[in-house]
Amino acid sequence: MKQKVIFIPFLFLFLLVGFLYFYINNDYVIDANSQSIESSLTEWENRGEEEKVKVKVLDVVTLGNSNTSVVLFELDNKYTGYAQLNKGWNGKYKIKMSGYGTSKVSYVDIKTNSGVYGIIYGENPNKKIAQITAALLNENYSLTFTVSEEETFLKYDKIPDDLTQTFPAETTCFDANHHVIRGI
Repeated sequence: MKQKVIFIPFLFLFLLVGFLYFYINNDYVIDANSQSIESSLTEWENRGEEEKVKVKVLDVVTLGNSNTSVVLFELDNKYTGYAQLNKGWNGKYKIKMSGYGTSKVSYVDIKTNSGVYGIIYGENPNKKIAQITAALLNENYSLTFTVSEEETFLKYDKIPDDLTQTFPAETTCFDANHHVIRGI
């Protein structure tokens, strides 16, 4: 009788661990290649929509030493967007969030397992933009990146851990002469 009493908790623990492993790995199904990411993002962006869009991956970056990657993508309607992918225990990814719109330059903050990162992404029409600054509205901190040679860009930097309000930010674009570019 004593053997059955000891066996039952171990059986329950084994089944629980097996269920959790299957449940977690079932969410993380995206391979770390452009084709798998494009296919998954196309399905993600079209969920619940009648009009279908196609996603083209432009760039994928891993944020520092975190388990988070950011994807820069373009839709077939020419909007540029981003997606946050989180890496699971099985080495595959799942989509956590995405966004796109009509703005040529956008800022987002992404929380990872190694801190918060400020992300600036978008388009550089005719390579007019030389530099972009994103100034946090509720903190005394800004990010500045050079994008003069890039038609599309995805830039990031880790935000200091002592900052608590890492969104929103005001983005300002500068030309090669450091004049502010309006209307982008």
